[in-house]
Amino acid sequence: MEILISEKINRKTQALNFFKALIRDLSKGLAVKINDVNEKNGFINLVVEGEDLEAFISFLKKTFGLAPSRIDDIKLNPIFKAFISRIENGIQLDTGIMHPKLVKVYIPIETLWTQLAYGKRERIETITTQYCLFKDFPLEVRAVRLKEDEVEAMLSDKQLQLFWEWQTLPFERVIIGDVLINEVKKAINLTNAKKEIIEIKSLSLFTHSLTCKLGLSSKLIAFKLQKQLPASRILSFTPKNFKVDC
Repeated sequence: MEILISEKINRKTQALNFFKALIRDLSKGLAVKINDVNEKNGFINLVVEGEDLEAFISFLKKTFGLAPSRIDDIKLNPIFKAFISRIENGIQLDTGIMHPKLVKVYIPIETLWTQLAYGKRERIETITTQYCLFKDFPLEVRAVRLKEDEVEAMLSDKQLQLFWEWQTLPFERVIIGDVLINEVKKAINLTNAKKEIIEIKSLSLFTHSLTCKLGLSSKLIAFKLQKQLPASRILSFTPKNFKVDC
């Protein structure tokens, strides 16, 4: 059986090798055989069989998400993970849909004003900068309008909750893209930044969020990590809506 995983990959060979090792380790104890791990339309595709296939699929869905390869998949499951493909007067998303043809999936700027800008008519660059959004950043979205060749979406409640926590909790964060988690951890150790970080959370295989200790500057940590990860995208996030009670 083929399973399309909701993980966008850019460094194909490195990503597939990393995922092969990861998935074989995570599938230990289950009666499944992984016959192949390959790339399909920029996403990870598994070929797998076995008695515990149903349990394995459920695990994959919970851990990584399953990409909707057909538009009918969205009709059945309107909440899904997608990746930013383009930012221009809204956000265009890459989902993995290939059948019956490629489908445009997007979040209109008006929806972003409502969900992320408190109704203000902000420029798209202002919104994406504030939330550290960039190409291949993962977003959980909900389909709100489907046509034959396009899907209009909005951020899911879960995604909005994550952004709400970012904006209202008093912690600065470092957002890292285009790099695997093992490379991030290596860079943290080499820069002695471990003592400055309270949480490392992977948003996808290639995108990660580091929560800084209270009172520490994300810009300084980002600067140190950038020296070790020159090919990656590293942004500093400062909460905009955190208020101190006096």
